Amino acid sequence: MVELYDRCFEGVTVERRFWHICFGTLEGFGFGERSYRPLFPAICGSSADQLVFEFANREMAESELWREFDCPKELGAGVLDLKNFYVESAELVARRIRRVLESVPAERLWVNPDCGLARLPRHLAFAKLQALVAGTRQVRETL
Repeated sequence: MVELYDRCFEGVTVERRFWHICFGTLEGFGFGERSYRPLFPAICGSSADQLVFEFANREMAESELWREFDCPKELGAGVLDLKNFYVESAELVARRIRRVLESVPAERLWVNPDCGLARLPRHLAFAKLQALVAGTRQVRETL
């Protein structure tokens, strides 16, 4: 899989490469085991600058893989669960971010929703993004 990803960029000049891997389709159905562990350590050697993983809908499971494998990549950590209509509080988002910070240095951490917002009603997507911003601000105040 890493070889295929890297080959997609052969002859292509870009400033940064991002690799989003999630466990479902637009319809929400997965096709395999819901674990990133089988990708490690190989994925850490990919040409991607940032790996973008969903964690929130899996209760932040496997966020420790960065520390365990000493992955040098930036992490785009999904801290909003977009596979349900529950709107996270800013405090919950902040707790999720702090959990990831146990494994990833702040300078290599980006926070984002698990996946795209297309499946959510607009008002819920907006409320979740507001929680993302507020939770991130809470954490930044303590760094």
